Amino acid sequence: MRINNSLRSIMGMLSFLSVMLCACSNETSTIPEEEGNSKTFTFQVTNYMQYAMDEGTRAAIAPSESERIQHLALGIFDATTNTLVAPVQIQNKEDQGYGSFTAKLNYGKYRLVFLGYGGSNSILIMENPEEISFENNTLPQTFLSSFEFTVDANTAATTSVLLKRVVSGFELTMADAISSRTSGIKIKSTGGGMVLNAKTGFAKASTGRENTIVIPESYHGLTGKSVIFYLFLPSNEEIMDITASAVDENGEAFIERTFADVPMKINTLTIYQGNFFADTPYGFSITMEDDWGEEVTNLF
Repeated sequence: MRINNSLRSIMGMLSFLSVMLCACSNETSTIPEEEGNSKTFTFQVTNYMQYAMDEGTRAAIAPSESERIQHLALGIFDATTNTLVAPVQIQNKEDQGYGSFTAKLNYGKYRLVFLGYGGSNSILIMENPEEISFENNTLPQTFLSSFEFTVDANTAATTSVLLKRVVSGFELTMADAISSRTSGIKIKSTGGGMVLNAKTGFAKASTGRENTIVIPESYHGLTGKSVIFYLFLPSNEEIMDITASAVDENGEAFIERTFADVPMKINTLTIYQGNFFADTPYGFSITMEDDWGEEVTNLF
């Protein structure tokens, strides 16, 4: 009897230890959420489109316009806090695999912001999806795709991304000969802005913008030359005054023209064309290119 009781005690202890060991083993083998509940995704930028964000499908952007897009960027933000969850990925046109992004994301909700933009010296600032801008007072041709992205077990591993132009453009075409005093053309607007809210596709605020476009000496004496000035708008359309000045090498304006009530619209290039350097400017007309391909012209 004593032996049997002892055996029972020993067997009971062994059973208890076995259960404890199993429990410990199960606890330590649990896969962490970061490892088990994540997926790797590929995002393929397939094209750049000319239409505004709230309009229907139109023709694809012309090849000449596509060539102006020199960089692509992807920012991945927490959908609730707007904080970056990974470093911004930036690709240059010459990079291998240009247009294809990969990212490993844990299960959750994100805000993805894709940008395409021009300018060889453009430096993007993207730390918050509601406040995107460029350094050094620059604002290049800019295309955007921004959307919420939920990651779970059923989320497709590959997503195609279509970028749409989110800037409005003002083009000044100088029909007469450019003065030899001209070092640059300074353009100043009373509306629009330089900071983009990627969630809305509009400017964060209508603060106005000022920028000087360098005119090389090789342009002196030439006619029909143009400069382009880009803006983000706080809504699809905005009426504003725009002042264009010819400045000398010291930055002093020697000719200034103000255009009142200029109609600006997202994805539309508003063109003012006429004699700019003449003592009495004349012949200015306004052209609005809704697709930056087809022209609708009215006398101004």
